[in-house]
Amino acid sequence: MSKCPKYATCSNWGNPLGDMSFGYMQLHLYGNLEKASNIGKQAESSVQNWPSGVKASGAFTIEAKKDFKNTDPGSNRVWRRKCQWGMNSPGCAAWNFGSYDLTQIIDGDGKETEYFQEWVKYMGKVQMIVWSGFKSQKDKNQLAKKYEKQR
Repeated sequence: MSKCPKYATCSNWGNPLGDMSFGYMQLHLYGNLEKASNIGKQAESSVQNWPSGVKASGAFTIEAKKDFKNTDPGSNRVWRRKCQWGMNSPGCAAWNFGSYDLTQIIDGDGKETEYFQEWVKYMGKVQMIVWSGFKSQKDKNQLAKKYEKQR
């Protein structure tokens, strides 16, 4: 997580959570956390009859929306999950397509929000892991060091 870069929408919203307002999302095929998958290649392999010679690029981000700091009970703490795409433009994904909003179900302390039980009911018997991320860059770095020692 980081402060919103100037190109991100959350920078227009005033970096609602400071250095925790923005993050890139990654895909990891088959649970392999050592390698992030190329989002563009995933799109190409998912579409039947993808045109030959057309290369897709993509980037997924998550951005805290401007009213995120509102901690009043009943407030709707929302993240924007942005899906950006590009065609035959390596390193550039300028088209916003497929983006949507996510309502927070776990707070910054790892506790359920009022929306958590609604989400559990909606998901039914689907097995899921909910991870609330790192509280700080320091925590992230400490875990990375432990992981590097194991390799």
